[in-house]
Amino acid sequence: MLVPVKPSDSRVRAPLLEELMGKQGAALPTEPAPAIAREHALAVSRCVSCQARSLCVEALRSGRVDRHGLFCPNAHYVAWVRHNALRFA
Repeated sequence: MLVPVKPSDSRVRAPLLEELMGKQGAALPTEPAPAIAREHALAVSRCVSCQARSLCVEALRSGRVDRHGLFCPNAHYVAWVRHNALRFA
């Protein structure tokens, strides 16, 4: 079950998603544009509700973030942010 996050609520954080994106060379927008606010809120919801948290932590700690697509429900969002270069770290 997803934790509901409103597109306008930038207070809800997803530290694992932020770390993953940082290791991928991108960053979550701190205040997403209205056009992407809904997708951003869904990504945060998916992350904070994720059942693969232990796999994520293990991948982040081992440096094997290239394999997040095997288990991460936000793999498409990470790729989309990187592809569109919304904000690079």
